[in-house]
Amino acid sequence: LALMRQIAHEGELADLVPERIWQELAKALRSRQPSAFLRSLHDADALSAMKSKISFYDLPAAIAAVDTSVDRYGLSTYLGLASAGGVAIRLSGSNVFYNVNYGTGSVPNDEMTGRSFSATPLHNADDISDKSYLKSLETYVRSTKNTGDLYRVILQGLLNCDFSKVGSLSDLGQSVATDFMAIYTAEQDRHLMSDLKSHPWDAALLEVTLLSSLHAGQSKLALYVSGELRDVVPNQERCGKVRGGLRDASMIDYWQFSTSPDPKNCGRSGINITRTEFRALGSVISEFERAQHPDVVGNVERHFKIVKPGGNIFAELSSELINKKAPRTYGRESRLLADDVVQFLEQVRADADAITAVAKQRTF
Repeated sequence: LALMRQIAHEGELADLVPERIWQELAKALRSRQPSAFLRSLHDADALSAMKSKISFYDLPAAIAAVDTSVDRYGLSTYLGLASAGGVAIRLSGSNVFYNVNYGTGSVPNDEMTGRSFSATPLHNADDISDKSYLKSLETYVRSTKNTGDLYRVILQGLLNCDFSKVGSLSDLGQSVATDFMAIYTAEQDRHLMSDLKSHPWDAALLEVTLLSSLHAGQSKLALYVSGELRDVVPNQERCGKVRGGLRDASMIDYWQFSTSPDPKNCGRSGINITRTEFRALGSVISEFERAQHPDVVGNVERHFKIVKPGGNIFAELSSELINKKAPRTYGRESRLLADDVVQFLEQVRADADAITAVAKQRTF
């Protein structure tokens, strides 16, 4: 080990070409214990030398140049984590999310780069999926009386990077908040790669998260599917196929496969696929509350300085926050804005069944 450190410190690894480095990594990753190889490189201070030779941003291309049979994006993420690459952000205590290996948007398919992992009181570091997040979110909001505490933590985090209250939530609440930030960071990074012109997956995640206020108060969970409000839905599969009979609707149904008939696109999936549906539900809620509680709606919309108020409050809020003109932080106003949004969401929860009755009469 001492000799290895000497070689690394004397810069001899700088003479290795990237292809040779990858070939050695490939051999190690096919061994029975690849972690032992990576741990030895770490202990010998050799990983830093390797990172200067091949950046983690360039690693997928370097892998593909040598071996096209492997998952270059998944493997580069693994190597990034194993070598302590990326950034870890601790919200509080055991709530941490990790951002690894993101591109800049300067080359095609950069939105495929990078992964964000979250670690919470309920699970170790995990590349959390939309479906897993939505399931946990639904469980939390439909079993917790004070759902406003979760929304306030998320909003204060987005508005002012303030996560000081995340530890006051239950373990499940902490997990939901941390998982949200991991996914949101990933989706916003990809949105920023396009200069906010495409991939608005961060907005979709935020809006659906806040729409959970309706589902928290519904006697039976219902949401828009194929243009009408349903409390029972089919199991959708790739390319518009349906499996089995009907089942109870859940928040997981905000995540769907694309219905495109094009074989190249019909395997796409995500929350943004249901944008038409969740935007329609947000509009129904906003119209109802604007008629029944105009003061509550007005308290939220008075904060909007970029977007024009008067429509779908959920969409307005995401457009206000995810905007080039938005301030870096909202400072003292963040607490007031968060409180006003939480008051609106709590009113939505209280009115959930009445809103659901109205939504059932609307189709599109």
